[in-house]
Amino acid sequence: MAELENNNYFVKHTLRKYLAPTIISILGTTMITFVNSLLTGNMYGKEALAAMNLINPVTFIFAMFGCLISIGSSTSVSIAMGEEEDAQVSAYASLALILSIVVPVIFSVVGIFFFRPFLALLGAGGEWYGIAAGYGRVMLLGGVFTTLMYYPFNFLRVDGRGQYSMMIFGAMGVLDVIFVLVFYRLGLGLMGVGLAVVLSTAIADAIGMGILIFGKGRQIRYGAVTHPVKDTIQICRVGAAAALNNLCNMLRTIVLNGLILSALGADGASMFAVACSVLNFAMAFVAGAGQAVAPLVGVFYGERDDTSIRMLMKSAVRYALILMCSLFVLSAACSMPLARAFGISSDTLVMRTAAAICFMMLSLIPASVVTDLIFHYTTIGQGALASVLTFLRSFGYVSLFAWLFVQAGASQWILAAFVLGELATLGTDQVITWWICKRNPKLEGILLLRRQADERYISFSVPGSAEGAVTASERMSEFCEQQEMEPRYAMMLPLALEEMLVLVNEHCFEGNEEMYADVRILCSQAEVLLRIRCGGRIYDPVAEYQKRVQNMSEEELMMDESLGMRMITEAAKSVTFRRTLGVNNLVVIL
Repeated sequence: MAELENNNYFVKHTLRKYLAPTIISILGTTMITFVNSLLTGNMYGKEALAAMNLINPVTFIFAMFGCLISIGSSTSVSIAMGEEEDAQVSAYASLALILSIVVPVIFSVVGIFFFRPFLALLGAGGEWYGIAAGYGRVMLLGGVFTTLMYYPFNFLRVDGRGQYSMMIFGAMGVLDVIFVLVFYRLGLGLMGVGLAVVLSTAIADAIGMGILIFGKGRQIRYGAVTHPVKDTIQICRVGAAAALNNLCNMLRTIVLNGLILSALGADGASMFAVACSVLNFAMAFVAGAGQAVAPLVGVFYGERDDTSIRMLMKSAVRYALILMCSLFVLSAACSMPLARAFGISSDTLVMRTAAAICFMMLSLIPASVVTDLIFHYTTIGQGALASVLTFLRSFGYVSLFAWLFVQAGASQWILAAFVLGELATLGTDQVITWWICKRNPKLEGILLLRRQADERYISFSVPGSAEGAVTASERMSEFCEQQEMEPRYAMMLPLALEEMLVLVNEHCFEGNEEMYADVRILCSQAEVLLRIRCGGRIYDPVAEYQKRVQNMSEEELMMDESLGMRMITEAAKSVTFRRTLGVNNLVVIL
């Protein structure tokens, strides 16, 4: 007999499916900053490298707009999908596209008008203006492409086509390197680096939007925006934490650049620029885990499936910790060669830069947990908590600890502030969630999900075989007996489940016994909910059954062997099928 475990196989499998494409997609974008810093340091010297780091807050501003709009809208879309609000899905998608173009264009116009004082605010005034002006002007004018980049990146994943996002933004990194080398040969200097970023991003945007709008098999459709103000507020509310992260990163960079320049001089600025480049590259792995989790949590939360959320978050944190610990060990072993690779030659500065890299990478271990939690809180409607944690980790604690190191005369330890900041944020989260749960007894744990004390449910994964379907039916019978269900439910549920799983095996899995379906049944005083979730081909077993029997005579119906399907369709209050995130979701409510 096939053994069934409460392992939510499909939740874990889907997370792994989305994790790699999301990380690779982000790597395509962060690789641009990393490689450009690497090439700039070697081609134009450490002063140009430091100048480029001074201008990086411009990128953070447009990334802030992109995260605010695209993460806010895509998360809202995933929740609307779980709640089966098709019109709202279309409205969010259309409004987000409009905002992703209009908002950055307005900012670019204002920024160019006040260009010199704007660069001075970033620390690129005086002697740095001549080095940074060309690069800053290009990045400001091309900011609309940076903002728009986040739209296909997030919506392709929600649309169940994350592999396209991976390929597009992976290619963007390659194109950027080619353009940088071409413009270097043309003698365009640091401005050529900016042009390479803008051109490669624009090409990626065009391809991504083309797939979203014209690609086959798309789930997200575009429609009228009936409530622009209300929907904009909702998008901003959900995306606030992600946007705040980029705003805080910008402020942190400005503050730390000032502290490091005053305490450690130009060499310190170069050291910080190198460490930031390595950190931003590695952050792709941290952000990738969080962004892979967000749409899945959104769908599960819309379905009120807290069990899957708990398992999903446990798996996500475990993967993130393993990955970050591995990256820290690797980067620590390679820190000195990395420092030299950026064009730093002084032995003393190489050692200081290597230490800075180690501090930055060590901070990513607690950061991986904090980031997953922030994306989770944002998705489940705890936006205020997500925003507080984002502010503390990205700006508040880091800036405070860095300032304290400078004041204490220990400027060489200034980048240890990143490690202390992440640990302090994690501790703060524990305190705040404890306080929230104490004030609201309906919530529990650090995830702030609904208490399970009164829930009566069973959840297990079923292999794609006839034996697995039979075993699942027997497991359901035992559960019905334990819950003392009405005799009609106790008979129809196991029978219907077996018949549906046989059809899923045949049509979705096409006989592949290595594929699994997740089964969950939840009992409350008002209703009984049965959910089957699986991958494979698009297939709704209940709809296909209804289609098959609609022209049958009474005699033929009596002879039909699908007794369980007939009973459950006649008794069900509702039967809902959705294809979300490349996943078949069938929900039957009795």
